[in-house]
Formats: sequence, C-alpha cells, structure tokens
Amino acid sequence: MIHTKKVNDVTVVTFDGISHFDSRNAYRIKAELKGMINERESLIVMNLNGVDFIDSAGFGTIISGLKSSKRYGGNLKLCNASSNVMDLIDLMHLGSVLEIHTDENKCVSSFSGN
Repeated sequence: MIHTKKVNDVTVVTFDGISHFDSRNAYRIKAELKGMINERESLIVMNLNGVDFIDSAGFGTIISGLKSSKRYGGNLKLCNASSNVMDLIDLMHLGSVLEIHTDENKCVSSFSGN
C-alpha cells in the first residue's frame, strides 16, 4: 500500500507492505506519482524503507517520476534504500542520476537547497 504525507512543501511517499517494487505494482505507483506531479506536488521523496528489490519496471517508474518532477521545477529523491536496492542501483549505474539519502529527514531537508 502506498502512503503519502506532506512535510513542508515535500511529499513523502512510503510503501507499506511492498517489499518488491516490480511490474506487479509499478503501474499503480507510476499513476500515483503522475497524479501528485499533475497537482504540482513536484518535490518528492520516495522512502524505500522495507523495499528489498526493484526491477526494471520499478526503476522505470522512478526515472519517469524524476523526469516529470523536474519538468515542473521539482525533483524526486530516494531515501532508506536497502543494501540490496543499492547494489541494483550501482549495477544499473543509476547513482549519478538518482539522489539518495540515508534517512527521510536528511532527504526532506536537502530540498531547502533547491
């Protein structure tokens, strides 16, 4: 289940009970992100706490959200990525594309410099 909360101007997305971000749920998550961005909620943190695996559909959703948020002058950042997810990010050479923080507060605070 996807949950959102607002922290100042930043929308934090969490994934309760979703350990695999894959083709089974990527479409739903992408639709949620698109809805947020269309409502001008373009500063987004995806808190990956509890997510142990992301496949190509999941990474496609993240990259699509990043591109869309930047189109509206925002950004999409990740936090609390597991070591398994970080290994996948490294394998796919996405570390230079995605901004990743170790915890939610630091990730949210990083938007104050934007």
